[in-house]
Amino acid sequence: MKSAFFFLFILCCQGLAKAQNFEGILTYSSQMEVSEKMKKMGMTTEQLMEQMKKEGTYADTIKTSYKDGNYFTELKALKMYWSIYRADSNKIFTFNFGSDICTVMDASKEMETVVTGAPPKIIPLDSTVNILGHVCKIVRIKYHAGQYDYCYDPSFLKMSPDLFSKDSYDGFGSFMKISGALPMRIVKSVGGMMSTTFTLTEAHEGKISNDLFHIPTLGKDPDLNMMPYMGKLYMKVITL
Repeated sequence: MKSAFFFLFILCCQGLAKAQNFEGILTYSSQMEVSEKMKKMGMTTEQLMEQMKKEGTYADTIKTSYKDGNYFTELKALKMYWSIYRADSNKIFTFNFGSDICTVMDASKEMETVVTGAPPKIIPLDSTVNILGHVCKIVRIKYHAGQYDYCYDPSFLKMSPDLFSKDSYDGFGSFMKISGALPMRIVKSVGGMMSTTFTLTEAHEGKISNDLFHIPTLGKDPDLNMMPYMGKLYMKVITL
């Protein structure tokens, strides 16, 4: 009898843990700002945004879908680039509409750490910021070449840090270990040259199809990787 109760207790705990993990779609608005140094060099925020929009690398709206440690991100306005993080492989697959080339990033490698041997500094800040009525704490991931500020409400958009414990890309796993919740705002600053702010505008909780995280068959192509880049591999999408 005791073992039966213990078994039911374990099942209940597992069910509660799973229920606490957010599953759904987060919509962010994005805003870019160049530094005074860039402006003096003749590059304005408007010029940079227009250039990136033409290249398909910037959009005003970003949508990320989360399920069971996987996430799918798309530049909503352009529908040119989308990326998928698969927890089972700990890799990020980025696709370009109209192209058969997929960029595969190893999320276990933090590039600056690989190059310099020094990991980024993880700094919980004392300040807070109000986002959509939520008082959000801030975790700063400080790199030599820039920093990421992740803003979060620990009681909102809860997610188990264990799901991202191997994800070192952009310091996301380190942030999740502290927050236990998904970010409501991300501010990326690069080399004192520019910053990009992603702010949550809508959170829609609901079931996400596993099909969204499907990775097509990929094949190696030596010609695409003649100049190897640490943690990155270019592969061909195989049409069956």
